[in-house]
Amino acid sequence: IPADAPFDLTYSSAGQKIISLQVAENGCNSPVARDTAFVYAQPEAGTLAVNPKAICEGDEVTLTILGSTIGTLQYQQSLDDALYASVNPIAGKVTPTDSSYFRVVANNGVCVADTSNSVFVAVVPNPEAGFITGGPTKICSGEQVDLTANATYGAIQWQKEDASGTYVNIKNATGLTVSVFPDTTSNYRLQVTTDYCDTVYSAAYQIEVVKSADIGELQYSNSNVCRGDTVYFNLSLIHISEPTRPLYI
Repeated sequence: IPADAPFDLTYSSAGQKIISLQVAENGCNSPVARDTAFVYAQPEAGTLAVNPKAICEGDEVTLTILGSTIGTLQYQQSLDDALYASVNPIAGKVTPTDSSYFRVVANNGVCVADTSNSVFVAVVPNPEAGFITGGPTKICSGEQVDLTANATYGAIQWQKEDASGTYVNIKNATGLTVSVFPDTTSNYRLQVTTDYCDTVYSAAYQIEVVKSADIGELQYSNSNVCRGDTVYFNLSLIHISEPTRPLYI
């Protein structure tokens, strides 16, 4: 090569390299000049995998790097897959508070960094059971009561407590309001769910059912009387819920 020409050396493997230079001129060789160079391997970030891909708020995911890697690895997190910030998983586990993208960057401080694929984790908010309002809370058997769910988050299912103390779903009762017609004192509650999260329940809402008076046979002493005559009535009461109430004939 010309003595004053620059030249490039390309190496296919990493490590320390010894470069020797000797100049031949007029049949004579100059002394050998030697130098060393260290060739760094190109960084490799591998392929990133995540499990699970969707979680409930407060749960954790596991990030796993597949394939070979070269260089110092740094995990990164982003809300929009554009602006990333460093994150440091513990034993590969991280607990994102919002739906996020994750990736890995490999760097050796010399070469251009290598970036892995990005993976997305959906974070679902926890369900909120809220509370029940409605009225009246004291009715006669079979009367209608309208109940309303308040401050809930998630899918609603209205439930009623049965005679065994177990809450069972009310058919087709999945909206914010429900109308019930209890014939006995009953407890109602809300079951609220979101995907990937534990089910939550509201406090019980009780409707007291007051039993109506059961009146037996009304008997009278004489069906044919003249004006001014006295007729005696006999009323047999089977049940009366509030004995202080007046009776009318």
